[in-house]
Order: sequence, then structure tokens, then C-alpha cells
Amino acid sequence: MLVLLVLFSTIEKAQAIFEIPGCVDNSDGEFTSEGEFDFVPELGVGSIIVGMVIMIGTVLSVFPQYIKLLRKRDSSGLSPFYLLIQFINQVTAVANGCITNATYIHSCVYLGFNGCFGVLISWIQIMLLAMVYLPQIVFYLVFFPDKKNFSLFKIPLYTTPVVVFISLLIFGTVPLLEMTDGECGEWTSGIGFLYGIICTICVFIQWSPQIYMTFKRKSAGALSVLMMSITAPGMVILTIYMIFITKQSFSTWLSNAASAIQQVILLTLLIYYEFIKKRFCPKKDEESEIKPLLGDKTTQESESDSQCEKVPDVLGEAIPPLDDGEKVSDRKIEDTEQIITPLN
Repeated sequence: MLVLLVLFSTIEKAQAIFEIPGCVDNSDGEFTSEGEFDFVPELGVGSIIVGMVIMIGTVLSVFPQYIKLLRKRDSSGLSPFYLLIQFINQVTAVANGCITNATYIHSCVYLGFNGCFGVLISWIQIMLLAMVYLPQIVFYLVFFPDKKNFSLFKIPLYTTPVVVFISLLIFGTVPLLEMTDGECGEWTSGIGFLYGIICTICVFIQWSPQIYMTFKRKSAGALSVLMMSITAPGMVILTIYMIFITKQSFSTWLSNAASAIQQVILLTLLIYYEFIKKRFCPKKDEESEIKPLLGDKTTQESESDSQCEKVPDVLGEAIPPLDDGEKVSDRKIEDTEQIITPLN
């Protein structure tokens, strides 16, 4: 009972973390004057520039994948399961961002564009990322080779109606909740929080297999260390920016924090296996790689010695020693018969 009371008290005190910005002091969601938007953070020029750089950088990081697809015109390297998880991730992220930033968007009516643009940079970034990620499914369907015979092509083709239905259902709940329950309603905040959790789960599904494979292989493989050295710190900076600068809701920055943690773990593994381990343990790695292929040198020598020791015995049994004054030519035919006869 005591545990339940402590848990309830903790949840009640932490309720503000799960609330939509501005809804703690205005639970009815009725914003009618400029003074009621004092919760909107004021961003300086430096913060806005940093946010714009992060936004542009994250969007441009997707374009190399599209350039590669357009050049090769082959999408067989893309996983349909990965694309499906990524699609759900982006759809739920957009829905969550629209719900949790509804009060910030509403503030533009009273504060003007200059007053609300800075705080909406994170929301604009979520929308832009969805716009540049979602076309990957179209590229997959257009550039996939041997569409008639390859079974993997049928997976996204058959699931397209389901994906469209889920998208309409998720996007449709956003304006429906805003009109019926209001910007600060319990159902609105609850559904928005649920979308944030789904988005976070999708992030774990995306990165966990890569971390496991890197740990299992003990090497980077085809994964670019340079790319991870850029994206991992960038995701950390983006998460910090969303938490402390634009004051995003907990459910909005949770997925970014999960992605940042996993990318940092992956980058740490890559640096260890590709640089630290190879520099300080090169001999051990070489021995471990050579032994399974060549075997132990002592064992090879002992095996060769044992084989060489058997040669005189075999020859001794097959060819009797020469008598005094006897020549090899005299016993050539006899020796040959002795050697061949047992084989017959």
C-alpha cells in the first residue's frame, strides 16, 4: 500500500512533465489574450541561428540516400521492414508534434510570427524530416528490380492500403481531438503521449539490431564511422535544444533522446573496435585470426614429424634390405612385385 501511495505521489508531482506546454496554468485551453501566452519562451538571435543550422543539417543528411537511389536506380538494399518501422515512426512523430505544439501554434495569433517562430523551429524540423523520409517508400516501389518475381516487393505493395488507413487514422485524430477535447484536454494530452511512446519504441526497433550486430561482429562492417561521428553528436545537440531552448513536451523529445543514446552507444563501439582495439591489441587480434586458419605451429610440426617417421617403416616393410654384393637392379622387378601384390 505504501508503495502505491509513493508511486501515485510521484506521478502526480511529475504530471507537469507530460502536460502540453501552457496547459498547466490554463487547463481549459481557452487562450483569449496575449498575456496568457507568457509560457512561450523567447529565443534570442543566437538560439534561432543554432536551431536553423540543426534543422538544415538534419534535413540535408537524408539527401545522400536519395542521390544514391537515383544514380543506381536500385532499391534492393533497403529493408521493407525498416521502411515500415520508419514510416510509423515519422507519422506518430508528426501527430505528437502537432498535439504538443498546438499551444505554441496558437500563440502566433496573438504574438505574431516573430514571437512564435523561434519556439516552433523544433516542430518545423519534425515536419520537414517526415517530408524527406516518407518518399523512401515511393523510391523503394519504383526502383525495386524484378518486381514480378521477387517476393519482398509484395510486402510493401500488399501493406500499402493498411499503411494509408493507419496514417489517415492517426492524422485524423489530431484535428478531431483539438475540436472536441480542446488543446489542453485530457484525451488530447493522453493520445499525444501515446504517440510519443510509439515513436520511441520504433526508434529502439530501428537502432537495437545495428548495435547488436556491431557488438557481435566486433567491427564496423559497412557502417560509416564518419557518418556516425556527425549524426550522433548532432542528435545529442538536437535533444538538448528541444528540452532547454524550445521547451518541448516530454513525449516529443523522448524519441530524440532514445535515438541520441543509442547512436552514442553505437559510435562508442565503432571507435573502440576500429581505433582503440586495433591500436593497443593488434598482435592478439592477428593471432586470433590466423590460428583458426593455419592452426598451431607446434601441432603442424609434430604432425609433419609423425608423418615423416612413418615413411621409413613403410619402405622398410615393402623393400627388404640388400644382401652383400647385391645390386638394386637385380631386385627391381622383385621389389615391384612385392609392392604391387598387397595392393591387389
